[in-house]
Amino acid sequence: MARRYTYTTHLEVGDADGGPEYEVEVSYVVYPAEPETGPSYACGGTPASGAYLDDVRLEKVDGKPRPWGMYDGWIANEDDEFETVIVGMLEDNSYHVEAMLNEAAEEDAADRDAADEARQDERDEERWAS
Repeated sequence: MARRYTYTTHLEVGDADGGPEYEVEVSYVVYPAEPETGPSYACGGTPASGAYLDDVRLEKVDGKPRPWGMYDGWIANEDDEFETVIVGMLEDNSYHVEAMLNEAAEEDAADRDAADEARQDERDEERWAS
């Protein structure tokens, strides 16, 4: 099962003249970068690819989980429509994509560091117990 990460930011939703600003929290999956395989891409190998986001889901708006009712019932499936707008705004903005990838990388690094520290503590305890 893929690991889900979370990202929280503020987005202004509206037209060119602006609109209301919301704090949104999304969850997402990151697939890691893959190196080039085979002798070369031109000879049947696969090209290298960068890490990418997948399955971005709107979890909370201004700290509130679904239902949000952002369109006051004027649009059918309003929560799905609002989620589509927010996810599109994030996925189409390189700043937010990069921030989400960095957030996931930092979380993974912190988890690795904590696991390394736990293993070192265990080795130390074993050494002192001997």
